[in-house]
Order: sequence, then C-alpha cells, then structure tokens
Amino acid sequence: MNLKIVEIEAQTTFELRHPLLRTGRPIESCIMDDDDHPKTLHLGAYSNQQLVGILSAMPKTCNECKLSNSYQLRGIAVRKEFQGRGVAKLLLIKGINLLIKRHATQCIWLNSRIAAQGLYQKTGFKAVGDPFIIEPIGLHQRYKLQCS
Repeated sequence: MNLKIVEIEAQTTFELRHPLLRTGRPIESCIMDDDDHPKTLHLGAYSNQQLVGILSAMPKTCNECKLSNSYQLRGIAVRKEFQGRGVAKLLLIKGINLLIKRHATQCIWLNSRIAAQGLYQKTGFKAVGDPFIIEPIGLHQRYKLQCS
C-alpha cells in the first residue's frame, strides 16, 4: 500500500471524524477544543490521494503526567477498509516523532476506546488508572507515553 502522511487542516479531519467518530451526530460535533490552537498538529494518511486515516494532537496536560510539555492525541480514525493495515500505527509514529522534534514533548496521552487498546500498547503506551465511560461513546482507558 502506497501511504503518504502529511499535515492537514482541522476541517479536513471532519471527512473521517464525522462518519467514524461522530456517527449520527451533527457535523458541528466534530469540532474539538484546541483544534485551531497554533501548536495543534493534524495529520492525514493518504492512499492514492484518498484520505484514509487521521490523527490530531493538542497541547494539554494529563492528570497522571504532571510534566509541563504534554500533548493529548484525539480523533484517531481509519477508514474501515484500511483498518488492520498499519495506518493508525504509522500515524502514531509520525505524530510522536513530530511532537518530540518540534515541541520537545515530554508526555503524550490519550483516552482510547477499549477496542483499540492493542494498538496503543504495541506502540509503547502504558495504561493508567481504571477504565471509564465517555458518554455517549462508551468504555475508555487512558494511556500515556513518557517521552523524556
């Protein structure tokens, strides 16, 4: 698979955020706090010029990671027909590397749906705390990656 990962605008993520992460909800539900923050990173994975995966990273402190330079990963999604082919892992690796290089990021964290926990564990993230419910989505687990 020929995959190209590039930086994109927040609004470009809506093409996948809406159908994959905000199903049945209004398009406005795709807007996330800090989407337009100057240090927010949005990545898109393209296969033959089709957007197949997205990842957003916002500067935000984690309660379990008191380091001052932390980022939260949000809105990670891959088109169903491309899932299981390494797209999300490549987005994570590219995102992590850019955050460390550009911002000397010390901690990267996220709240993951339980179904995706294997991806984060294989990428070096460690579960912290107990699973919790995010309404109306369901059961989640917090993960963090200590970068320094």
